[in-house]
Amino acid sequence: RSVGPLVDVVTGLELSGVRLRKDVEACEPLHRRNGVPVRDDQSERGTLVTSERLADIDTERLELMDAHGIELVVLSQTGPGVQVEETAAGAAARAQESNDYLAERSARNPGRFKGFASLPMQDPDLAIRELERTVTQLGFVGVLVNGHTAGTYYDDRRFDPFWQRL
Repeated sequence: RSVGPLVDVVTGLELSGVRLRKDVEACEPLHRRNGVPVRDDQSERGTLVTSERLADIDTERLELMDAHGIELVVLSQTGPGVQVEETAAGAAARAQESNDYLAERSARNPGRFKGFASLPMQDPDLAIRELERTVTQLGFVGVLVNGHTAGTYYDDRRFDPFWQRL
């Protein structure tokens, strides 16, 4: 019995120029079964580097979505995101760059991909402006913020204007 379309809303995307965490495993075994990429820990038939797999939107990701009946994926930047930037200006520039990149890549298959914005939470006012831009101009469907920014968790009072705006 069908329960409706399958939507994956936790898919990370490695954006060009964005640093990977050092503790992420570099490679995962991968091979094709009936032309579809499948992960098999016992396989020795080739590998794809994790960052390459996360950056892929146009080929393997679509193949895997089709193979598993996933109609729509909401993409977001994988960690660490802009929360590791030291300055609000640096975070704002990185967030805008990442969001523009995600919007451009998602637009290639708008029926299959949507985006969650990356926000410069170092400055709640800048975060509000970027959220408004990504939703109204880029068509994003929401935001994904990581657990803290520079060690400050989001229940801190300085983030209240952001949460009130949402």
